[in-house]
Amino acid sequence: MVQDSAILYQIEHAEQETPFCACGDLMVPIDTDGQIWLECRTIQSQEGGAVALLMSLFARHDRQLIVDCFDQAA
Repeated sequence: MVQDSAILYQIEHAEQETPFCACGDLMVPIDTDGQIWLECRTIQSQEGGAVALLMSLFARHDRQLIVDCFDQAA
């Protein structure tokens, strides 16, 4: 339980420190294979393909690792 509250604190702290991406959209926590990332909401809405490639060339979107749950288990 202590570990869960520490992880929750890390997520909340990251959201408070970086609420917005460089593009101006919100940053949201995302679980990806046991890692919790804070990333631009725009990244989640892109489905890939040519449109996503063009978007990535013209706009910078932030993404940062908050917690690696596999490191926390040790």
